[in-house]
Amino acid sequence: MKTLLSVYGINALAFASNLAAIFVFFSLAGPSGYGSYGIYIVFLAIYYLWESSLVKGALFARSEEKRNGLSDRDADTVALASINGSLLPFALGSCLLVVLGNFFYPLDSATGIGGQLIVAVVTIEHLLSYPSNRLVFHLTVAQKFRTIYAFRLAATLLRHASAWGVLLVTGSVYWAVIAITAKGLVIGGVSVWWIAKRYSYAESMRFRLSPTYLPSTLSFFAAAAAIIVMQELPSLHIDRTYGREALGNYRLLYDMVAAIWFLATIYPTILFSYLLSGREENKRPKASQPAPYFSEGLALFHLTYFLGVCALIVLERSFLEGYFTHIPYAFGVAAGVSLLGYSRFLIETAQAYGLGRRVLAATLVSIAFVAIVLGMSASEITLAEVGWAWLFGQLLFFVLLKLILLSITTTQIRTFMDATILMLPILVVVSCESVLSPLIFLVICVTGVCAGLATLLVMLRRGLEPESRVSTSTPGQG
Repeated sequence: MKTLLSVYGINALAFASNLAAIFVFFSLAGPSGYGSYGIYIVFLAIYYLWESSLVKGALFARSEEKRNGLSDRDADTVALASINGSLLPFALGSCLLVVLGNFFYPLDSATGIGGQLIVAVVTIEHLLSYPSNRLVFHLTVAQKFRTIYAFRLAATLLRHASAWGVLLVTGSVYWAVIAITAKGLVIGGVSVWWIAKRYSYAESMRFRLSPTYLPSTLSFFAAAAAIIVMQELPSLHIDRTYGREALGNYRLLYDMVAAIWFLATIYPTILFSYLLSGREENKRPKASQPAPYFSEGLALFHLTYFLGVCALIVLERSFLEGYFTHIPYAFGVAAGVSLLGYSRFLIETAQAYGLGRRVLAATLVSIAFVAIVLGMSASEITLAEVGWAWLFGQLLFFVLLKLILLSITTTQIRTFMDATILMLPILVVVSCESVLSPLIFLVICVTGVCAGLATLLVMLRRGLEPESRVSTSTPGQG
């Protein structure tokens, strides 16, 4: 538990720097400039999930080889071969994205930035830092989780320093985005040095992804890409229908609300590796194991976060400058982000237990739902309806994931307890927002936040007790 809290603390610093970046770019570059920078954030998220999937695939392969009787060193060899062997398809996929960049996000005349430039920058940044995937794998196996997230925090700060410095000096979003490639060069170089110094036994490795683990690894990659598509469909629709300035306003709200995902970034590393260790022993999640217990507290956290965001939106709309008055989809986006953030926890749980292809199917169904709603009424749908369509897509995805998890648990009723904690209050709050006065709605949200935080504090104190720490803490001393 202490390791988990320290990781959250490190991620909170990364969250603070990302939040600062939102205001720096928006104030210096305006809505159109921030809309272009928002495209970078879109593709950055794609690559982050791809790289997480790459490490997860290697961890999954290592776990399977250990279950088959291989030693740790031989299992590491197979796993690292999958990371090395993925470099070529990773690069080819990136080139395809570069070619299609302007198709997704057309060139903006005001900034000179289109999707093609953004994808090229993100591609160069991540190909230069590709060795960091091997480093994260080694650190995860060694359960050095604090080190992993301290390293990622350093990468985040370096990225902001590069972009902010150029933006402040030149005032150009164009060159500020290009400057981010410096971060990839530094992170890649540090990773190569670190691996050579601490993990010399792994210097000579195969460059071949084993066909045995190809389906699972591809399902991780495909699900990661599909999740990004699902969460970015509103961005694509708004950019094409309403223009780059409207996209900038939407991204300002979305990126602020999506700061909740500083919590979700631990799932592909700590949670996934922890569940894999249980799977190696052929365990199934039960009510007495940490995952269900953690899921209920996590659902309550996401609900508390949602109520807090709603309170801030109402406060800003009714009692301050009223900027969010011009963003009618605010509550739908807040609810959808909270649900999708929690769904990422469910995704890692399902994938760790070998249900990756079912997760991919659920993701594709949800994408199809949102795409059909937006596509069928592209000329008529309002900005408010964009937010609600996306929210219902997240509700569908959430329910499908819960149904998938029924197959791996012996406590089916307990499985839906966290769904009740999170989903029903969100639906009630969203439904009541239009019929209650701002003051009453604000009081309800603030009361909910206080009650949620108090309950979470009680759960946290119980988790830190010596008896509980032995049975429920996340492994790793990083």
